[in-house]
Amino acid sequence: MTTFNPCYKPEKLNLNANRATQATTQNKLQKTADKQPGLQIEGRLKLWLHNWRTRRQLAQLDSAALKDLGLSRADALNEADKPFWH
Repeated sequence: MTTFNPCYKPEKLNLNANRATQATTQNKLQKTADKQPGLQIEGRLKLWLHNWRTRRQLAQLDSAALKDLGLSRADALNEADKPFWH
């Protein structure tokens, strides 16, 4: 049985985004970071912020949401434990 949580906001957790979309976003940020010398720092910072946010969100997902994504709790924690620069 699912418990109602008024603080739970799926739009904040990106539950509707699939892994391919997240990977595409990360690839775009990586390309921006590598493309132009003047944008390297800005692009790298955006990539790091993206990594930090999405890994933090992944760690906060409940078991049902992880199951919907095809991930185990161990997979989620393994990804969340990675440093933001990787």
